[in-house]
Amino acid sequence: MKLIIIILVGLLSAGFAVMKAGQFINRGSWRAPHTAQAFPGQVQRDELSGSGARTSSAACMSAEEVSNALQTFTSEDMSAMDQAEALLREKSRESEQCRVEVITALMKAMDRPNLDLTRDKESYYLWLYGAELLGELKASEALDLLVSHLHLMDRNFYSSSMAHRPALKGVVKMGPIAIPKLDAVMRHSPDPQPRFDAVYCIATIGGPSAVHSLREAIDSESDECVSRAIRVSLESFDADGKIKDRMDWFFRLTCKK
Repeated sequence: MKLIIIILVGLLSAGFAVMKAGQFINRGSWRAPHTAQAFPGQVQRDELSGSGARTSSAACMSAEEVSNALQTFTSEDMSAMDQAEALLREKSRESEQCRVEVITALMKAMDRPNLDLTRDKESYYLWLYGAELLGELKASEALDLLVSHLHLMDRNFYSSSMAHRPALKGVVKMGPIAIPKLDAVMRHSPDPQPRFDAVYCIATIGGPSAVHSLREAIDSESDECVSRAIRVSLESFDADGKIKDRMDWFFRLTCKK
């Protein structure tokens, strides 16, 4: 009889332990270890660096995740596009590797020949969201791509926020790190329009480096409209190199040649 009682107590104890383990797992407090073979294409995030940052030798995002996010940018569904942008932004903050992967994927998707943002709405939205995110991430490696596409615009509408010119908007969002590239365009481009666009971006970014760049360029600028844009911008800066009255500056940029 004693033997039967001992066996029953043992079984009850084992059952209770299993039940508690099941509750622990269901709360998400424990995850079974997995390998890249078990979850192909997904990053392993079990290892932490000494600083607490996640480290991984696998891909940050699966190819499917990247493809879906970029495809969403061309959907014209604003809510879905905002969610895709938030996903890529969140992923880029997980580690430097993730940031590089997001930037590389965006650049590859955006760098297409014969872009026409007026007729091709998919390309427009890809550039609108892609350039903004590259600017937000301060992706200096994307500056050549953005600066070489400053001319891109959707001619169906105009926006004072420059939403119709996504590359220009993205460059401005980069901030001061974009000024050396813009300065090179302003000084060396044979076409006045890119030089004018560069002046616009430099003045909008503002700050000491912007003031210096424009002051150095004004004497050598040969085009009347570009020269006027430089002069008006310098006159519009406050002591910190920021435009005092943006509306006044914007209207004074107009040049009828």
